[in-house]
Amino acid sequence: MISSPVRPIDGTSRTYDRRSLVLAVVAILAGLIVVRDRGGSWYDLSRLATVESLVDRQTWWIDDSIFHQPRLHPDPNSFLDRNVAENLIDGTKDKLWINEHFYSDKSPVPALIMAVGYRSIQSITGLRAIDHPRTFVLWMIFLSAVIPFAIAVVCMDRVFRRFSTTPAINNLLTLSFALGSIALTYTESVNNHILMLAVCSMICQTVTQSSRSLFAILRLGLLVGMGYAIDQGGALPLLLATSIWFLLRHPQFRPIAYFIVGALPLIVLHHVLNFMIGGTLTPANSNPEYLAWPGSPFNTSTMTGVLHHESIGGFLIYAFDLLVGKKGFLGHNLALYIVPMAIVLLFRVRSKFRPELLFALILSVGTWMMYSMFSNNWAGMCCSIRWFVPLLAPGYLIIAIFLQRFPEWTWSFSVLAAWGFVLGVLMVWAGPWTMRMIPLYWPIQVACLLTWCIVGVRRKPFSTPNTFALQEAA
Repeated sequence: MISSPVRPIDGTSRTYDRRSLVLAVVAILAGLIVVRDRGGSWYDLSRLATVESLVDRQTWWIDDSIFHQPRLHPDPNSFLDRNVAENLIDGTKDKLWINEHFYSDKSPVPALIMAVGYRSIQSITGLRAIDHPRTFVLWMIFLSAVIPFAIAVVCMDRVFRRFSTTPAINNLLTLSFALGSIALTYTESVNNHILMLAVCSMICQTVTQSSRSLFAILRLGLLVGMGYAIDQGGALPLLLATSIWFLLRHPQFRPIAYFIVGALPLIVLHHVLNFMIGGTLTPANSNPEYLAWPGSPFNTSTMTGVLHHESIGGFLIYAFDLLVGKKGFLGHNLALYIVPMAIVLLFRVRSKFRPELLFALILSVGTWMMYSMFSNNWAGMCCSIRWFVPLLAPGYLIIAIFLQRFPEWTWSFSVLAAWGFVLGVLMVWAGPWTMRMIPLYWPIQVACLLTWCIVGVRRKPFSTPNTFALQEAA
């Protein structure tokens, strides 16, 4: 019987802990290098306005926030990105008009968590956003984007260690995830999407571990609850994907009960806060009456959360464009081009990781379909499709399983990853809230796919034997 090439994760291993610590430090440093100490979009100004209001005025409404009305500050350019200042000088427009006050249209739980961080910093340093807005912005980015990015990198590296047959493949996957995708780009600014990526990465780590402990089950429930509270658009696919995986791996009643107990607190908290603010259990920004304020750019024809497509053909074209158009998710994360082929090949063979594949597939396709049906604006002014940033985690999970089962495709993946690094540099330079296409986007797409076909696909398979396949056969 040939031993498994899958190296078990030993949580007590000094080497393993040291690697995770080094990765976390490097990821934090990378995040600190790229952060921008200015607001770059309606999105981050809306979130920053809520955090400032919660701590400095003990209210959810943002009427008096400097991020809602930057003109109130003597030097608005001190915390506005000058490249897009003409769109931000009047403050955020991602807001709702409820009971004679403006509120952010973003989910409340992440703002509450950031407010706890701001209050802690304020108690130590005396920092006030109105006095030092750029310092406030930097701290908020560090807490809500840089730290989550580091968590995502460490968790996915642990996932890759679970499946990688060699350290080289492990390192390649980790570098591609961190530097060859849009993950680092969204570390530059405050946003829910990098936070959701951290949650999805922790979920991927949990579902690929063999632990059946009470703590692991409660943690999984807590993470799913957090994901639900962060992103309502991806909440249903996340719940469905995790529940199906859970039923396949833990069909007993007691684990299911623990899972529900872990998930409920944050789900309930989200709906309680949402009801306090908007008087509804559904997302407050799905109520068109709250968007009907003078100068609002949103209405029933542009808001996310309602069906927009008049025909199946229009829906299919839009859904396809979200993946491979000028803002396409696959086009901005070139390593993911291998995922469709990986799914087809993996489901044609026996694999003991089929529940994990189903989890990743349902989460990815479900989120893609949800936003394809209930949006029509390509996620607004942003790099690629910001809603899909969390899908990097299940996408790379599929790749890790695929390269373990078919290591002969490692060189092909390496070609995609190499071009991903080139595009990653350009995306970091452009920033997450860019109004234009990434420079050289289409030439890079053509060069990448041609190189993949000529060099990658036609390359002879690695000489390394597929010991995983031999093990399954045995």
